[in-house]
Amino acid sequence: MNAIPKTSDLPPTPAGIEGSASSPPQLSIGQLLRDKRLLLGWTLEQASRRTGIPAQALQSIEDMQLNLFINDGAKLERHIHVYAKRLGQSLVGHDALIEKARQIIRPKEVTQDLLDMIRVAR
Repeated sequence: MNAIPKTSDLPPTPAGIEGSASSPPQLSIGQLLRDKRLLLGWTLEQASRRTGIPAQALQSIEDMQLNLFINDGAKLERHIHVYAKRLGQSLVGHDALIEKARQIIRPKEVTQDLLDMIRVAR
């Protein structure tokens, strides 16, 4: 009978990969959507036309560079849901990934610089 290897007997996880021997690497919601878009063979411009969301916003979501959505988590979430729906990507079970994206745009503290940035963005 073959014994189950101990964790210490398994090869180490490569650097830069989240997860462990017992759990798969964790994708971001942006990576999930980009992977699906590429699987469909769509460019960002094609995705933009099909979703009605500017390509810059889609790129921002895919790259998880979410400054466009500071102070507007509802807009970010709407864009994610519309994008996923048009791609045919179910978001069932991905609530934690969406929440992680929303956490990125929540300021840890309100500073004058943050207030100035929000004022300029309007």
